Amino acid sequence: MPEPLVLLSVVLVGFAYARGFRRLQARTGRRHVGRAVAFGAGLALVLVMLSAPVEHAALERLWAHMVQHEVLVTVAAPLIILGNPLPALMWALPAGSRKAVAPWWRKLSRSHARPAGWAAWAAAAFLVQTVALWAWHAPDPYQGALRSEWVHSLQHASFLGTALFFWWAVIGARRRSLYGGAVLANFAAALQGIALGAFMTFSGRIWYPFYAERVGESLSALEDQQVAGVIMWGPGGIPYLVAAVILFMAWLGGEGAGEEMGAPRRAVLASGPAEVPVT
Repeated sequence: MPEPLVLLSVVLVGFAYARGFRRLQARTGRRHVGRAVAFGAGLALVLVMLSAPVEHAALERLWAHMVQHEVLVTVAAPLIILGNPLPALMWALPAGSRKAVAPWWRKLSRSHARPAGWAAWAAAAFLVQTVALWAWHAPDPYQGALRSEWVHSLQHASFLGTALFFWWAVIGARRRSLYGGAVLANFAAALQGIALGAFMTFSGRIWYPFYAERVGESLSALEDQQVAGVIMWGPGGIPYLVAAVILFMAWLGGEGAGEEMGAPRRAVLASGPAEVPVT
């Protein structure tokens, strides 16, 4: 995606979030500065990772491309979700539009709060993220993205969009009884990257010949691929494991298997959509 379009998109989303966040604060009387900071940090990381210098490096080295994707998926996306963006973005809408989407909002909230509904959302999010991960790393789609700016933009949008969906579905669980499932979902997501990274690291052939013409004497194309694989199955899995540990500790430390999450957990993880008024 051209850098000016990335900048414009980030500015517009940031402005909408700030507008809705102020309105929501005034309506509820709650001050959640940490959420705004998390959202801003996530949005800033998106801007940096899609900036021209990083994009240029990603076209020169596979390992740089892998760092770009991992930061978007495992750092920027969860930070944005920790900012609880859906309520704020909804409150950025005019009153008439907000009332129009209120029924959808309530339905989403009820669905996400129920165990069966949460499980369905989490399973769907895990599935689409896994499909995006493996499909885009197949040689032909990956090289197609490297050769076309707009296909590359679609690849970024797929990774970031499915990651936002996954983190929203998983860490937005509001009942302690769901934390165990959330822990498993995080481990399952981490295993996908570990497996793909391991295949990439230990493969004896070059997956993406596009990079073979660009690496220098200090790093062969195969070594570049091996470093990229290590990044995916090493540092790339840490955020999932951190989230799993937080959820596991909250699961053990709760007071009741069916109760909604308490204030300490809300300070760490994104709140569910039912916590805010819609009109």
